[in-house]
Amino acid sequence: MSRLRSGLLAMVCAPSVIAGFASCEEEGGAYTPRGYGSYYVDAGEGASLATRAEAAFRLVEPDLLRLCGKSCHGDQSNGPYPWLKGPDPYLAIKAFPGAVTEDPYQSKIYLRGAHAGPALDGPNKAVGDGVIRWLVLEAEILKSKAIPTTDAFDLVIGANTQDVSKAGVGVSGTKVTWNATRSGNIITFSKLTLVAPAGTGVRAKHPIFYVVPKGKDKVQDPVDSLSIVDMKVPAGKSAQMGTGTMFLFDWADTNKLAIGFEKLEVAAIEDAGTGGGGCKSAATYVTSAVPAIQANTCLSCHAGQSPQATGALDMQKVNKDNTAACAQALTQVNRANKPLSNIIVAPTGGGTHPYQVPAAGKQGYIDAMLGWINNE
Repeated sequence: MSRLRSGLLAMVCAPSVIAGFASCEEEGGAYTPRGYGSYYVDAGEGASLATRAEAAFRLVEPDLLRLCGKSCHGDQSNGPYPWLKGPDPYLAIKAFPGAVTEDPYQSKIYLRGAHAGPALDGPNKAVGDGVIRWLVLEAEILKSKAIPTTDAFDLVIGANTQDVSKAGVGVSGTKVTWNATRSGNIITFSKLTLVAPAGTGVRAKHPIFYVVPKGKDKVQDPVDSLSIVDMKVPAGKSAQMGTGTMFLFDWADTNKLAIGFEKLEVAAIEDAGTGGGGCKSAATYVTSAVPAIQANTCLSCHAGQSPQATGALDMQKVNKDNTAACAQALTQVNRANKPLSNIIVAPTGGGTHPYQVPAAGKQGYIDAMLGWINNE
């Protein structure tokens, strides 16, 4: 348990990067940030940015657990979004894709709005303000971390191939390919693909496209289109990144691009296409996952009918060579946070995946996939 979980009283007011949350007012010699109400603490003079960020979260944590935890996102959650789950909700929420972003107002937690749970505005505005106060500090931490990127390069309208070796470690020869089309100032990327070099498998987590305006610093894609991507590609193979599609808006002819990754590293992966193994429990893949795959028409796209879908997750060997099929499906599993595996989130997360499991069957699909994944 963090030393900050209890005993926090106040936090040093530091200049904020977000307009409307930057000002402080003096009250009896103490500086108090405007707009945060009771979500103000002092972690001590000279406290590190990380300490201040955690302190800000700990203040709003009880209200987040009250509004969003319970059976939905906390310890009792059985769904794919346990972003407040114990033993430490702070670690859980920071690990949740899209929760902590360089632009605090683009956090999925803040943007979610009213759903099965309440929005962080209206009667809960004070909680929302506290969340923003915390996210501002987390954004500063993200910006202070140097994520390796490629050099700036020109975008081609048409086919693009970009070496991304400089954005990782030990992955020389790794490439990203895509097709780009333009309509006005909107650029559409399609067939986004990661290509592993011949000599090694590659793990790519959270690819990030940056726009580099002429004479200015690079700016991260504000949509953070590939935030949930965490994929492994065997040596010499290629696989679709996320849905394979993303958009860039307000494009100028003088712009360039750069690509970075939260992680781009060597991964030892047996090529499932050769009939190799990799799964610890191919049996539960067959008894639990395969029926869910069949019931949700996954095989109508991923079994060869759609090159893009099959490139992202090849299911051509389902019920033909289930050992190989299981190993292929395992490339879409997040071992560190199994409910957030792409094979679960993509068809149930309400995102851009072409097929979404119907609401009535969503929990059944999740349970079936976890029935297999929890044995891996």
